[in-house]
Amino acid sequence: MAEFALWLDNIDDRAPVEALLHPLGDRMAGYLVTESVPTDYGDNEWSGPRDWPDGERSPGVLQLTLMEQPDRLTYDEWLVQWHGTQTPMSTRIQPRIRYVRNAVVRPLTPDAPPYRGIVEEVWPSAEDVNDPHRYYLSGGDDEVLAAHLAEMMDSVTAMLDLERIRLAAMSEYLVRTRPR
Repeated sequence: MAEFALWLDNIDDRAPVEALLHPLGDRMAGYLVTESVPTDYGDNEWSGPRDWPDGERSPGVLQLTLMEQPDRLTYDEWLVQWHGTQTPMSTRIQPRIRYVRNAVVRPLTPDAPPYRGIVEEVWPSAEDVNDPHRYYLSGGDDEVLAAHLAEMMDSVTAMLDLERIRLAAMSEYLVRTRPR
């Protein structure tokens, strides 16, 4: 699995890019999204500002999450849970160094899966992802770990059906950075 994020002035100009990407995989799905970056490199205690050039691998581990909106929630209810509860809670209890939150406006390609959210989260290292105490900022305390894990699961299951999400660990390459 791979993800390619592209910003165009006009969505109608995407065909040449899609033609370049299509041969690279068995399947391609494109979406128009509204992007928010609640946390970027240098905005938190877990990472300094970005200091590597475009095209070079970013440090850390990127986790891509593709999310469907559960039928039990309206779109507005789902966004309130995602943006108002999940985002601040996960920021407080996890060492995330970058968080890109893409709300899907609509699919752009035929037969695109019905994802409503595309999340890119970057963690400082594989150790931070693989060690639950580091991943949930427990300080090595099993009770804090259990409390943070329970808080995460309560929030995630309030906004998602776990069998309808897709996760992938990846590397990130910022090919060409937009000016901030």
